[in-house]
Amino acid sequence: MKVNFEKRVNYACSKIFEAKFKLGLFENRFVDEDDISEKIFNQYHKETALKLARQGIVLLKNNDVLPLRRPKNSKNRILVTGPNANNQSILGDWHSAQPDENVYTVFEGIKKIGTEMGYLVDYHDSNENIKRISDKDIDKTIEAAKEYDLVCTCNWR
Repeated sequence: MKVNFEKRVNYACSKIFEAKFKLGLFENRFVDEDDISEKIFNQYHKETALKLARQGIVLLKNNDVLPLRRPKNSKNRILVTGPNANNQSILGDWHSAQPDENVYTVFEGIKKIGTEMGYLVDYHDSNENIKRISDKDIDKTIEAAKEYDLVCTCNWR
């Protein structure tokens, strides 16, 4: 199948131009800085992002773990670990860095909800640089995980 690249580029550009026309960027290309907090990352955007994130979650295997139940005693512990557990990289490499107040890491989210439910929630740094994780890092993480009732690993694979 032969692809007409010029046609494909023209089509893609037309979609970009259409969006810019709808936003009025050709009439007024400057941003009103006093108005920015009402238009960027506002409550509607946050609610929409949360709704879409919830709709996009895929649970492959549950084994009756979720939803979490209140622990029978206060010793129930959750460990959150993995290279994507406590940083913004889980957002993907296409995003621009966000102020910390705009992002909940997986660890922060589980800690907030888990603590409210009565769990003790900890983080184990298994090495945030996925390219540098060693067998020793993995062994330490496995050893640490043995002390917990539930373990949430945040990996690429």
